[in-house]
Amino acid sequence: MADALGRGGRCHLPSPQAGRLPRRDHARPPGRLVICELGARRLTRTEHDGTTTVLADRWKGKRLTKPDDAVVKSDGSTGFSDNGAGIRGNCLGDKTLREMPFRVYRIDDTTGAMIIALDDMERPNGFCFSPDDRLRRVVDTPSVRRTTRVYDVAEDSKALRNGRLLVDATPGYTDGIRCDMQGDVWCGFSCGEGQDGVAVFAPDGEMIGRILLPERCAKVRFGGARRSRLFMTASQSVCVLYVEAQGVLGG
Repeated sequence: MADALGRGGRCHLPSPQAGRLPRRDHARPPGRLVICELGARRLTRTEHDGTTTVLADRWKGKRLTKPDDAVVKSDGSTGFSDNGAGIRGNCLGDKTLREMPFRVYRIDDTTGAMIIALDDMERPNGFCFSPDDRLRRVVDTPSVRRTTRVYDVAEDSKALRNGRLLVDATPGYTDGIRCDMQGDVWCGFSCGEGQDGVAVFAPDGEMIGRILLPERCAKVRFGGARRSRLFMTASQSVCVLYVEAQGVLGG
């Protein structure tokens, strides 16, 4: 395990306002922060002056079930998965009935219009874009078969098409994922002792590397001046490791 964040480093978190427990943070190219809020079940953006802009909290009048992961594409649009983590139980959110399917959405940066980008998964989770923005990998974490699929991004950058299997992680599962500049996919991975940590898959789905941790790993992000520092959020730790790979711009 590499040096832990906090020893000479800093971790920036938004203020714990009521109902605004942050779940995932994503630095946008302009330097703003996009946050998947668990308790409030919404996607927000923290502006440079500290104010908060609500990007999404409803779809056609119904509340989102809880944005789980978000990525800002090179064209400025924001994609996010909504998978029910905020309504499944009172430990992490507020248990309530589901009003709509779990989906992946896209928000236009110019108009703010939100559309459904993907609706063929049971529980969409982490996702990432390829270096050329033409492919998107999306994790599905239902109760049975847990897979990562790859989709073609339509020419208008809105819809995802031609989904096919990339990785079947069952009986374990991948969670947050990020792509490096070679097209390899780095995945937070959980499957018990001796397998928990990070798994790295080539574009064809072959596992080519692992970083073993003493606890489950949820999300991974590339950071640092050269995007070659891997941040791993494990069950009770934030682990940091310098790697030779360079992450795709945006984390």
